[in-house]
Amino acid sequence: MEQGRVWREFTSLPPEYQQQVADFIAFLRYRYEKLRSIKKGTDEALVQRIQKQEQSKKLGQKIFRLRQFDLGEEVHTDRDAIYAERL
Repeated sequence: MEQGRVWREFTSLPPEYQQQVADFIAFLRYRYEKLRSIKKGTDEALVQRIQKQEQSKKLGQKIFRLRQFDLGEEVHTDRDAIYAERL
């Protein structure tokens, strides 16, 4: 719908109906903002969860390398080299 046409229809309504339309617009604005904030919070939580997983993975790799070093094993950083040696 055209904005001009919407405005003309709105102004042709009785005042009590105009108030209902205004209340509905306020409700939609509130609902939209609330959904936006929920989505933003969800996105931020997801990013934090992924960062924690990456940190845990890196920590696990460091621990694995330290254990290999403590056992006197050669530390490999390239998986292909590990598999090639086993073949």
